[in-house]
Amino acid sequence: MMSSKQESEEFDPLVSFTYGLKSIESKRQYPRRLKVFLDFLKFKGSVIEQAREFWLSAKSNPRWVEDNLMKFITIQNERANSCDISRSNN
Repeated sequence: MMSSKQESEEFDPLVSFTYGLKSIESKRQYPRRLKVFLDFLKFKGSVIEQAREFWLSAKSNPRWVEDNLMKFITIQNERANSCDISRSNN
């Protein structure tokens, strides 16, 4: 049986995250966009390392994920309202 540490080192969450994406362009841009969110959460390392840490944190505390997603979305909406960033057309 694998330990949690071994499991997290072998698991590539980016594969799971991008599995359902159909568009090649979305698959190309997704890691960069995900990294923005993971940097916001103050995870260190490459996007793969950050995604693994996020996955472990989410697994142990789903409420933490919800709270931080809401914070991130609120901040991004405020930035869009003040024209610091543009809104998506999607």
